[in-house]
Amino acid sequence: MTVPESPAPIRVDGHLETWPEARMFLLDKKSQVVQGNILWKGNDDFNGRVFLTYDDQYLYIAAIVKKSSPVANDNIQANLWNGDCLEIFLSTDPGFKNQKGPARGDYHL
Repeated sequence: MTVPESPAPIRVDGHLETWPEARMFLLDKKSQVVQGNILWKGNDDFNGRVFLTYDDQYLYIAAIVKKSSPVANDNIQANLWNGDCLEIFLSTDPGFKNQKGPARGDYHL
């Protein structure tokens, strides 16, 4: 997706209604679960919305995530990824789908 630049400064206060128009994508499909998708039970179990925009200084990412059961993550160093988390991969290369791995201008959050 292409994300437009924000025409006004973003206020980071947890209230997304004050954000200018931002690109949103839904997390609502089993195919979006990279690891542990065998445990995904549908939208009632886990779903979310991620919003992206930027201005001349920063990239802004916000997420609203809903999960019916308690969060599963032990939050211990190298195991941080081994549980419930939201992982974002950003690329500045329009042909990134043809890459074998991350390249210059790619970001993994």
